[in-house]
Amino acid sequence: PIPLSKRSIAHLKHDEISYQPYGRSIISSLFPTLAYQDKLRQAQWIVAERHILPIKVVKVGNDQRPAGPGDIADVQSQLAMTANDPNLTLVTHHAFDFQWVGASGKVLQLTKEWELIDKNIIQGLGVNEALLSGSGPSYSQAAIGIEATIRRLNIVRNLMANWIEEKIYKEEARM
Repeated sequence: PIPLSKRSIAHLKHDEISYQPYGRSIISSLFPTLAYQDKLRQAQWIVAERHILPIKVVKVGNDQRPAGPGDIADVQSQLAMTANDPNLTLVTHHAFDFQWVGASGKVLQLTKEWELIDKNIIQGLGVNEALLSGSGPSYSQAAIGIEATIRRLNIVRNLMANWIEEKIYKEEARM
């Protein structure tokens, strides 16, 4: 531990609790929403990868002509050759089926979820949506929200001004 002078260091607390050394984070209430947003982003990433890299599904044989290990090995080697040489012709029997399975037609429609997440984040941060987007039901409701935001910002500004005056200016004047 390195001892620091009380005059040289300070930290600001949000939602201060007197018996705790630190305050609460502004975004701590948003962690579930942010985790949900991250999961949706991961799901979209996986769907996007399936569009780019679909899975090859090859079926060899049927009920009347079941495929043996030799048939499967032969098809694998022929498919490997055609992957390296696209001009090569693949010749096989009639009980052969080749498909690409991707995410075509299986895209997640997440528009409503993204809107809900955006609203939750805006509300969690205490920001007026009308201030950010200019949208809202009416001018009077937007004006009331903006006035509330201005009052909150004035409270924080006054706290910061008092802190700077007490901790910086007065300390400098004493020195």
